[in-house]
Amino acid sequence: MKVTVRLIGAPRVALAFKEREFTVADGATVADLISVVVQEVGPKARTYLLGPGGQGYSVVFMVQGASARPETPIADGNEVIVMPQTAGGDS
Repeated sequence: MKVTVRLIGAPRVALAFKEREFTVADGATVADLISVVVQEVGPKARTYLLGPGGQGYSVVFMVQGASARPETPIADGNEVIVMPQTAGGDS
């Protein structure tokens, strides 16, 4: 399957691409896609997408415009947006 990854914010700057197409196996999830991105882009992708030490995710995902989790399935032709986590403040 072909899936488009669009980066927003710090990951975009650090990994030096805005949008790129990746090939993943049928039945892949967001986590599978991120593994492919890390493998193809290199160690810097691990830092910016999986956080220090490669444990957990330091970003949030959207698939086809909807909030997604690492276990969210993706389909051929989907767009997956990857952006930094944000935190709210006190009101």
